[in-house]
Amino acid sequence: MANHLRAQIMALLAGILLATPAFSELPSREYKQPAADITALLTEPPPAEPLLHYGSGKIALLHREATLSMARLSQPYLGLAGFRFNPVTRRSGIGPLLGKVEVVSTDSATLGAVQVWEPSDKQARLDDVQFSPDGRYLSAQLVSTGTTRLAVYDTQTGKARVFDTPINPAWGSPCQWLSNREMLCRLVTNTSPFATPALNQPVVIEHNGGPAPVRTYSNLLKNTAGDLAFEHYFTTTLARVDVQGAATLLPDISGLLEQMTPSPDG
Repeated sequence: MANHLRAQIMALLAGILLATPAFSELPSREYKQPAADITALLTEPPPAEPLLHYGSGKIALLHREATLSMARLSQPYLGLAGFRFNPVTRRSGIGPLLGKVEVVSTDSATLGAVQVWEPSDKQARLDDVQFSPDGRYLSAQLVSTGTTRLAVYDTQTGKARVFDTPINPAWGSPCQWLSNREMLCRLVTNTSPFATPALNQPVVIEHNGGPAPVRTYSNLLKNTAGDLAFEHYFTTTLARVDVQGAATLLPDISGLLEQMTPSPDG
C-alpha cells in the first residue's frame, strides 16, 4: 500500500515538472525602459503658468519642472501635525518647483520684451512667486539643498538678490507684500536643529470598550517629542523685510502663526 501511494505521488510530481516551463521560458524580471515616445510624453515640461500684474502690464510666465529629482524625493522628512516637513529646507510638502520665470511686458513702449529669472545655482529652484504692488519686483522662495531663502528680482534692472533673512516657510507662503518696497514675513525663531529630548514616560492607551475608530490621517503628532518638534520648527515671529533684505521685527507677535493677512493700508 505504501509503495503504491509513493508511486502515485512520484507520478504527480513528474506531471507537475513536465507541465512547468523551463526557467529560460519564464517572463524576464529585468526592468524594462518604456518606449522613447512614452518617456518623452511623461517628461515633457508642462505649459508655463501665467501670473498677470494688471497695473504694470507685466506677465510672469512660471516654468514648472516636469519631474522631481530622486535627490529631493529621498530627503528626510518629519511628519508633524499633518505636515510633511523637511527639517533641512524648513519647507512643508513636496511637489514640482519652478526652474525659471520669464517676465513679458505688454506695455506699448516695451511690448514683447522678455526678461528671464533663473537661479544662478543650477540645482536651485523657485517657488511662491509674487509681484510687488507696483509690479517692479518679484519675490520668491529659493529652494536648494540648504535652508530656504528669500529672493527678489528687480524687473527694472534685471538683477536678482538672495537674502539671508531667516524666513520660515513651514506653514506655506512666508511673505506677503505690504507696499512697493516692503514685505511682511514669518521668520524662524530658532535656527538650530531640534534635539529630541530624553522622555522617560509610559505610553498610555485608554479604551473603555466599544468601537475604536482609527485615524487615517498621515503625519500626525504621536508623542510629547513630536509636540516639541512641531513647536520648535513652526513657531514664527513677524517682521517687515524691505527689498534690500533688512528686517525689522514686530514686537510681541510670535507663536504658531498659521495665517496672516496685512490690512489694505499695510
